Amino acid sequence: MNITFIGMPGAGKSHIGRLLSAHLGYELIEVDALIESHFGMPLPQVLSTLGDQAFLAAEESLVLALPVDTQDTVISTGGSMVYCNQAMQYLQRISTIVYLAVPLPTIRERIGKEPRGIVGLGTKTLDEVFAERIALYEAYSNLRIESDQSDTSVVESVVAHLQSEPDDAMLSR
Repeated sequence: MNITFIGMPGAGKSHIGRLLSAHLGYELIEVDALIESHFGMPLPQVLSTLGDQAFLAAEESLVLALPVDTQDTVISTGGSMVYCNQAMQYLQRISTIVYLAVPLPTIRERIGKEPRGIVGLGTKTLDEVFAERIALYEAYSNLRIESDQSDTSVVESVVAHLQSEPDDAMLSR
């Protein structure tokens, strides 16, 4: 079984992904780290160099290159992954998708602490990007977890859901 985290930048996808993968003994794939490794530069620099559309194409390409037989893996996506329909459909086929939901004020506080590139901010406000993405996160996810609670509570919520989900549910997608 695989678990994919989606959500806004600052939602805790990488952090919770690391904790959950350690808890379950699963491999961790961080899509942002794949992008940085592929381009040899920090994510904000990749985004500013490529621009939104080329960045999304690269992000989607790297996810579609993940082996279809990937098992026992936690995948932490970038916040913009939900703009990549083919990649999201692929992730739905190979994993349970968990939306880490965080209120906008918390997102503002978290992303204000470190500079990062966010797809869409060149033409929209953070409020507009947030509003636009929520519908996509909801549409693609199997599970929504409020991640403005303790790390332990978030991990326990994901584990409880996975334990209650029949293995056959993954095959029927």
